[in-house]
Amino acid sequence: MQLAAYLQTMHDVPWREDDAKADEIFYLFGEHGAELEPLLQQYQLPRYASTLFSVEPDGSMGPAQPALSFGVAADGSGVPFHFHNDGFSEVMHGAKRWLLYPSAPPQFDPDQTSVRWLRDVYPRLSEREAPMECVIEPGDLLYFPKDWYHAIVNLGTTVFMSTFL
Repeated sequence: MQLAAYLQTMHDVPWREDDAKADEIFYLFGEHGAELEPLLQQYQLPRYASTLFSVEPDGSMGPAQPALSFGVAADGSGVPFHFHNDGFSEVMHGAKRWLLYPSAPPQFDPDQTSVRWLRDVYPRLSEREAPMECVIEPGDLLYFPKDWYHAIVNLGTTVFMSTFL
């Protein structure tokens, strides 16, 4: 499939409809096969990542090899609240709105899309319950700590790379 057709397919998915489920989110992200290996090999790791794992004298990674995930996402898509190990998010095109909590977010439903959570839950939160949040754009790099809950909403068609440590 050509990229233009793929992007149109992503825009045809009803992200904001009330019956949309988080596991129906459709965008290119996650584990990839050999087809993206040449792209991933050209990616320069965030310079701060090297402080979190070992880099061998020949430039190869030591035992804690980071996992790279390239993504292309439609406006309004994103992943609901979840957590994992440390990582970085870098945007090449578009923007990503990040919502972060050091522990479980209030009124958390793993089947609820991020857009729906923003629409239905976020406006009712007290200042104390509100997430830390930011928008990252091309040239920005976000570090997210291990075990912090985070949700993402893509703003416009977004191209990005995630580095998982």
